Amino acid sequence: MYRHNQNHSRHISLHDCRAERMALENGVLSLTFPDGIWVTPEHEENPTQNVVRTGEAQVDFTILDEEIDGITVYVYRRGRGGKVWREEWEAENFISAVNEGAFQLEFLYDYRQKGAPYRLYHCVVWFEQKPYCYECDLYLHTDSVAYRWNELRCDRIW
Repeated sequence: MYRHNQNHSRHISLHDCRAERMALENGVLSLTFPDGIWVTPEHEENPTQNVVRTGEAQVDFTILDEEIDGITVYVYRRGRGGKVWREEWEAENFISAVNEGAFQLEFLYDYRQKGAPYRLYHCVVWFEQKPYCYECDLYLHTDSVAYRWNELRCDRIW
């Protein structure tokens, strides 16, 4: 389906990219980014000296043990008096809400340790109404990721 298929994150960034669809099938969590993902100038497919967007992209995480338990979502909500509460949201409900358009998931930061079987993404969940957004953490029990896209959009630079 996609012309480019990369199995490592070198020279790829999800920073400021919004996933609008998610699916968990056969132990693979797939996220679709209609507005693309970022590719750095060091990437062999990038002919520019800029960080550029791809066209629509898909990122696939192979969840270890193929269980939804390998996906944990924590959302940070501000309560009265400015206190922030961390809530765990059920992964299945979270995925459904993204697919139903209840919110979009924007990626900010990627934390991982070399050789560790997990990834932590600090994200923002965006809504159309107040409170408009919550910060969240997405923990994925995975050691395999694939980045897929068709074309680079050299007219869309960072």
